[in-house]
Amino acid sequence: MESIGLTEPHLIAFEYVVSEEAQVWRMTNTLDEEQESMSTLAWVKVHKTSAKAQLESQAIQRWGQALSPQLKVPKVIAVFDTCLVLSHCQGQARTEWSSYECELIASSLANLHELSWQDQDTVSLTEAFIKRSSSIFKLKDQLMNILQPLDPSYSQSFLKLCTLLSKPSPLGEHSALIQRSPCHRDFRSEHLLFKYDEFTEACSLSLIDWGQSRPDHWSSDWTKLYLEPLMGIEQKQQLWQSYWQLRFPKLKLSIKEKQTLPYMLHWSLALHTLNTLKWAYMHQKSGQTARHQAVDQSRNNQIWKRALYELEQMNNFTMTQFTL
Repeated sequence: MESIGLTEPHLIAFEYVVSEEAQVWRMTNTLDEEQESMSTLAWVKVHKTSAKAQLESQAIQRWGQALSPQLKVPKVIAVFDTCLVLSHCQGQARTEWSSYECELIASSLANLHELSWQDQDTVSLTEAFIKRSSSIFKLKDQLMNILQPLDPSYSQSFLKLCTLLSKPSPLGEHSALIQRSPCHRDFRSEHLLFKYDEFTEACSLSLIDWGQSRPDHWSSDWTKLYLEPLMGIEQKQQLWQSYWQLRFPKLKLSIKEKQTLPYMLHWSLALHTLNTLKWAYMHQKSGQTARHQAVDQSRNNQIWKRALYELEQMNNFTMTQFTL
């Protein structure tokens, strides 16, 4: 009990939190049954497989902890097969950030991508991207049959993104930009928590939910940031500029490589958006038991809603917004 901040007996409650990929419970405590206010002690997260639980645990311990003290991350309290017990990170998530907060986020992301590690994957990133896009093309007709009756604009956007992905990947020509790096892969505002000291006004940043963390292309941490529903384009541009100002000195990119960065982002966004559609389709197609049918249907509706929103957002993307 001391590992989660309790040194004497307390009443503990568990509150289920809706999540798309794992089952999550918030562990809270109170001194007595009549006390209304509860504080979060820890989080209990149950993955679908023990392998996924191990991957999140390893990402937090190897990558997240390496970014301390600039960036705070949850501590892994315990791992039991598919279950993780994680410490609670204090702070508030926001969708509007000050210039200083943007710099803090950009710096943390750049530092994550530049962590030293050894890539042991035998499949190159270019080959991996081709496999991902090919798996989507196999479902092109099925997805079109779903999108067309909903709204013709959905099917038109879908075809545009498929056309973009059918072109040669921009990753193949620029070796300095196609290396795998440690990636969070769910980098968005609700996972970024800010906490200000009430006396010194010092700001600390925490990055939570490392469940999708894998070695991947740097752009995988920009897809959900760009697709944020409440974040303005000016804020996205500021983050983009700050991030690359930090990375340029170490990467030493040519002018041509710098000019390719917006196209890389566009290509990666297209792949991500189509993959979300594929995920929604596969989730809907998968067998659902009567016991979990209501939960599965609710989750499926969430995924489809997000997929269609991302499809709409891609119509607003212009590469000139991200020219450096």
